[in-house]
Amino acid sequence: MADDTALEFLGIYAAVTETSSVLADIDGNLKASWGMQVDANGNIAGMKLLADNTGSAIIFNSDTFKIYNTADTTGVAPFEVKDVTVKIK
Repeated sequence: MADDTALEFLGIYAAVTETSSVLADIDGNLKASWGMQVDANGNIAGMKLLADNTGSAIIFNSDTFKIYNTADTTGVAPFEVKDVTVKIK
């Protein structure tokens, strides 16, 4: 299943895509996935949740990944991954 919203205007593009699937076969194999992706003129961020009989994974795709504490008013992320650099402050 997919849910897509896209807009193209004056040569620029933006889209939001959401996908989900559940699969089961007669051998008892199970797979489930959910994902979302946003695209602003080629700048893409997204995440996928995956699970099957053997395990699970959460996969993030972005230029920068940050975790914030909303109680902290400094605006500084205590954890950040940018390109291939991990920062813990």
